[in-house]
Amino acid sequence: MKKIIILFIGVAFLASCKGVFDKVDPVKYNDDIIGENEKIEAVFTDFFYALEDYNFEEAEALRLKSILVSDSAIARIGKLGTFKGKDDFRQAAIKYIEIGKKLAETDFKKLVDIYKGMSVLEDDESDDSYEKYDVLSTEMEQIYANMNTVDSTYFQKFHTAQKQFAKDNNITLEVQPKDSEIDKQSLEELLKQSKQELEDGVEEIN
Repeated sequence: MKKIIILFIGVAFLASCKGVFDKVDPVKYNDDIIGENEKIEAVFTDFFYALEDYNFEEAEALRLKSILVSDSAIARIGKLGTFKGKDDFRQAAIKYIEIGKKLAETDFKKLVDIYKGMSVLEDDESDDSYEKYDVLSTEMEQIYANMNTVDSTYFQKFHTAQKQFAKDNNITLEVQPKDSEIDKQSLEELLKQSKQELEDGVEEIN
C-alpha cells in the first residue's frame, strides 16, 4: 500500500506599484495581508509533508501551530483597519484565514487519525486489512473533497477582493510562478492523481 500526499493549496501574491500613492501605501497594505497568508501556508505545507511521512507527532504539533498562526494573522490583519474607507479585501482575507483555521481544527484532525489507521494497515496483506484500508481511503477522499470545495469558495472571494483592491489603487499584482499554476491544478485534481497512485500501488502488490 502506498502513502499519499495531497498538499493544501495556498496563495501568495506579491504586488508592485504603479502611479502615485497616498500617505498609506496600498502595496504595503497588500503585502502585509498576503504575508500573513504566506506564514499560514508554510505551516500547512509542513503539516502535510509530516502527515505523508507518517510523522504523526510532528503533524499534530504543526496542526496546532497552524491554529495559533491563524489567530495571530487574524489579529494583525484586524489591526490594519480599512483602506480609504473600503474593507472588502481585509474582510475577505480574515474570512479566508478563519476558514483555514476551522479546517485545521476539524478536517486536519480527522486526516491525522485516518493516516494513523493507514500506517497500521500498510504492512498487513490480509484481505481484511485491504477492506479496512479502502474504507479509510474513501473517508480520506471525502475529507479532501470537502476541503477543496471550502477552500476554493473562500479563496475565490479573497482573490476577487484582492484584484479589486489592486484596481482601485492602481497597483499591479505580480504572481509568483507557483501561484500561476493554481488554476491549472486544483486540490481536486491532485486528489485524483493520488487516488490513481494508490490504485496502481495496490495492483503492484496483487
